Amino acid sequence: MLKTRQILIPAGKLADVYGSRAALSRTHPNFYLSFKIKVLRSKVFFAYITVLRYVRSFLPQNQRYAMLRSQLRDALKKAVLAKDAVSVTTVRLILAALKERDIAARGEGNTDGIPDEEILTLLQAMVKQRRESIEMYTKGNRPELAAQEASEIGVIERFLPKQMSDEEIEAAVKAAVTDLGATCLKDMGRTMAALREQYASCMDFGKAGGVAKKLLG
Repeated sequence: MLKTRQILIPAGKLADVYGSRAALSRTHPNFYLSFKIKVLRSKVFFAYITVLRYVRSFLPQNQRYAMLRSQLRDALKKAVLAKDAVSVTTVRLILAALKERDIAARGEGNTDGIPDEEILTLLQAMVKQRRESIEMYTKGNRPELAAQEASEIGVIERFLPKQMSDEEIEAAVKAAVTDLGATCLKDMGRTMAALREQYASCMDFGKAGGVAKKLLG
């Protein structure tokens, strides 16, 4: 039996949340190969989501919502076998949050649950919550809890596309401002909307907002 240790979970994590490209590789190997090549060759960070949406459009509706979920289930099984307590706990938190979102989606008539794009957004929210907890624990001189949060971030980020660096975020914001012809803070809303559309799963929008405000202020 897997031995687990008791951990403290900030209340914000109950608002937390992913799954698998593996399912696609088994059922549609040609699409999966095309996906990998495009992501490797592309210079734009939203390639992951763009291709994911394209591929999902060819799948039956019930398969479109199973890819990331399958990856999550596989990750949990491997973590249990490896007796990796941190991974087990973190993935279970993701699955619990995903279940809550699915229940809410069913209330709106979506019987398949939330799509992959929304799961990725939830994962980003989980990372953000833990970074905030790390800052809080560091200020409170609780390095052991900060280290625990950092470990959980490492687990969550396994399921996310590569995140943009500060330099890449700044360059993307500047490009969006130029493309939109944004000149003042009134243009902040449409600038951020454009960034969210293009970099939904790989940009820290808190940092992007700070850069945009500085450029438009």
